[in-house]
Amino acid sequence: MKQSIVKILSDDKQLNEYINSLESELEKTESVDAQLDLILDNILNLYSNFADRRALRASNISAITEMLKLKSDLPIKRIQTKKMILDILSKKKELEIKEKNSDTNNQLVGTTANLLNAIFSRLDQNNIHPKIDDNILDCECSDIIDTPKSLSDTNNLKDDVVINIEKLQKELDILDIDEDDIKDGDDDIA
Repeated sequence: MKQSIVKILSDDKQLNEYINSLESELEKTESVDAQLDLILDNILNLYSNFADRRALRASNISAITEMLKLKSDLPIKRIQTKKMILDILSKKKELEIKEKNSDTNNQLVGTTANLLNAIFSRLDQNNIHPKIDDNILDCECSDIIDTPKSLSDTNNLKDDVVINIEKLQKELDILDIDEDDIKDGDDDIA
């Protein structure tokens, strides 16, 4: 079965077929065990279980050793292949769960951002600007707000900036009043 693993993992039907083919290959290796046992028995009987010194040649011992090694490796290989199949399935499920969580989080973030945007836009339309008391905010959130000690002196700067902004706003309000008076005066002349 020569197919891309990515294609196989994306289609459940192909994945099931792939797993079934791996399992059938595993069953074929189980039949090799029986044949290997038969060959080993025949060779050992042929050499009288190596009781005769004439059978103790290095090539004979090496061949038997390799066959015994193959016989012991086959079950381990089958277990590793089954483990690989289970790993593939568990990774696929894990990736599906992560994808669903990611989609849900993205939708939640989008919905929350849209909701906050709508709330703030509505507040702006109605000229509602909440007044935040820094003392209450500092008291309630002191355990979650990290402020370095060097920044604690900047509170005085913030107060100065707020005062300057308030002065500028008052000056602009006075200018608006003066402009309205001038326009009213022009209307009286006309």
